Amino acid sequence: ASARARDAYAALARADAALALLRTGLVPQAAQSFEASRSAYEVGRLDFTDVLESQMRLLDVEVRAERARADRHAGWAGLEAVVGEDLRWPRSERSS
Repeated sequence: ASARARDAYAALARADAALALLRTGLVPQAAQSFEASRSAYEVGRLDFTDVLESQMRLLDVEVRAERARADRHAGWAGLEAVVGEDLRWPRSERSS
């Protein structure tokens, strides 16, 4: 049972780390890139297809963040299943 608990915790930790990277790094970077490309398009420095590609990259990263969030919730549920009781989310993560 302790090996299962370690595995469940490791899965939760991986999902949590992936989500943190996406939320704090990749999503903001992609959003900034999209805004920059949109601004460049508005002044004639980029083609519309470049703006669309930038927006698609942003949407892709946002989808990856939501998948990581779902993976984290699944990891939490897996940990609860292993320990056999409901666990409380950390206060800062309840709405995430």
